[in-house]
Amino acid sequence: MKILMVTSEIGTIAKTGGLADMVAALTRTLAANGHDVRVVMPRYRFIRRETMVRHEAPLGVPMGTSERWCAVYETELGAIPRATVYTIEHDALYDRDGVYGTRSVPFFEDNALRFALLSRAAFQVCRALHWIPDVIHCHDWPTALVPVYARTLENRTEFDSTATFFTIHNLGYQGRFSAADAVEFGIPAPELEKAGVVVSTGLNFLRGAIKSADCVTTVSEGYAAEITTPEFGFGLDSEIRARGDGVRGIVNGIDYDEWNPSTDPYITPRFDSDSLERKAEAKRSLQTEFNLPVDSATAVVGIVSRLAEQKGFTALCGPTGALNRIADEIPVQIVILGTGEEWIERDLEQLSAARANVSVTIGFDERLAHIIEAGADFFLMPSEYEPCGLNQMYSLRYGTIPIVAPNGGLKDTVKQVDPATTTGTGFFIAPLDSDGIFDTVRRAVELRSVSPDAIDTIRLAGMAERFTWQRSMENYIAAYETTVARVRAAGRDGISP
Repeated sequence: MKILMVTSEIGTIAKTGGLADMVAALTRTLAANGHDVRVVMPRYRFIRRETMVRHEAPLGVPMGTSERWCAVYETELGAIPRATVYTIEHDALYDRDGVYGTRSVPFFEDNALRFALLSRAAFQVCRALHWIPDVIHCHDWPTALVPVYARTLENRTEFDSTATFFTIHNLGYQGRFSAADAVEFGIPAPELEKAGVVVSTGLNFLRGAIKSADCVTTVSEGYAAEITTPEFGFGLDSEIRARGDGVRGIVNGIDYDEWNPSTDPYITPRFDSDSLERKAEAKRSLQTEFNLPVDSATAVVGIVSRLAEQKGFTALCGPTGALNRIADEIPVQIVILGTGEEWIERDLEQLSAARANVSVTIGFDERLAHIIEAGADFFLMPSEYEPCGLNQMYSLRYGTIPIVAPNGGLKDTVKQVDPATTTGTGFFIAPLDSDGIFDTVRRAVELRSVSPDAIDTIRLAGMAERFTWQRSMENYIAAYETTVARVRAAGRDGISP
């Protein structure tokens, strides 16, 4: 198949979070299986032109009553054939240090126009290449106008047989803007309203994609079910329920070559399920790296996370938060790596400064993340909601037992431990509050103390789990084929005033 990925970030080219990893991994896997996959994204300031090939002809992108001229730079996604990345250069909008904003300006005020241009440019790049894809697959609110353009300005064009495919990675981020921002989109106001973008408070990009895309997916079956409810729907649950074909959940995979304890270049020593005893040495390496007392008897609880309320830090932090109680009342060491909201960073730094059994590193470091996954006994993820999550799958791979909230992708990928039968791969937190987190960590640590053999059985069960991108890709291909066949048989309804 010919597949166009439209994204705000991908892999090592531009990354702020898990979206970049997912798009890169899916693109690589599709290409490795013989599909012609191409990617369109902005060329931000930090993406070096020297490593790319510039197209000779400039790219004209109609926006409103004018045309914006862009340059196109081409590169490859690693060494993978059939995975070409086209970056759109438009200095007025993209020549900045951040993807969506900076630390001092978290969200650029012209993001509506920045990503509307990207969405419109995707079609223009295809025209310039004389390459019309079978599927345009776009991701999250920054590319949510792609299916809207397909039903409006690109209706009855050469893209009529191209299926638009939209993946929700996090419904909490919707791309909400002022109605005045729509002036430069070029879409007549009645059509924009019928497409679902216009709401009472202004514009909602994500709502437009949910109502306009030919197929909508999200990144786990559990999350697909949750977002149909008011609790997890962020005000869009009725729109999701209204889709006749629903929203399909396809669990992300992980890269088992990169996350492989037997070959991991970041950890000492390396190990696998046949040499699980060496994980104890990896734990000593972790304790040394993070300046914790080297003590094999003490359980290590690891956290690698974006430091945000969504990730459960409201229940973890503060004087009555779970972390204070865990550090003071349970014989554990706590290792935390992450960056995010300033109040959480301050709280964690204070926690670490006051206790010898807590180590906090503000920032992100790939090597340290691997060391934590390899050396910790348990990995804590008390997310308020988690569309998919990757760290619980990394933890399973490394024999580190996840302690997770029973929601979204966490519930889809972790099996609840039954101490009586020693089955399962992790512990579910219940209730999902400060007391529930504390009690679940306490139970896990107690089981390790009284029954180390049971813990090893649980570790091995987790290490045997497989969540491959090959399996995820096959599910995406099945969805692509079904959607393309439907669009070509029935056509796509355009939106006219």
